[in-house]
Amino acid sequence: MKRIEELSKEEQDIVRDTTTYMGLAMAYRERYGDESLEVLRSFGEKMSTKIGNELKQKGIKGSGVEDLRKMNDLQTEDFPDETFKYEVEANKLRIIREVPSLCPMILVSKELNIPLRTVCENLAFPQFHAIMKTVNPNVKHTCIEISEQRCVHDLEI
Repeated sequence: MKRIEELSKEEQDIVRDTTTYMGLAMAYRERYGDESLEVLRSFGEKMSTKIGNELKQKGIKGSGVEDLRKMNDLQTEDFPDETFKYEVEANKLRIIREVPSLCPMILVSKELNIPLRTVCENLAFPQFHAIMKTVNPNVKHTCIEISEQRCVHDLEI
């Protein structure tokens, strides 16, 4: 796995910003409990709704499964080492990331020495869902599997 120093400047910026948000929430969690994580999730959703609306301007016109796939490609374009396989079934899009694909949340988890699931459930998933809701407000996100080796997400309309 790459170290942060081996990433492009854009990738490093994303990992550092995400590490800052997550680290701050974890520090506040010691004093304020899980409310700090609720604030982080809310912040992530609001920030990502804005990002999603900006990304839609790059050519996403519809609200279907193919548009969700396009949005995922757009929102990860700064991470060329993060690649996905897609499976489509009716109104469901399955997104699969497997090693050696690099997920920035793994680096955040390692940098802060906290479980990957904690980073994903409290920051990555709320952000991801908010971005996808800019394509289709009725989309439902389910994480099927999460690990350093493989993550599987379902988006259903």
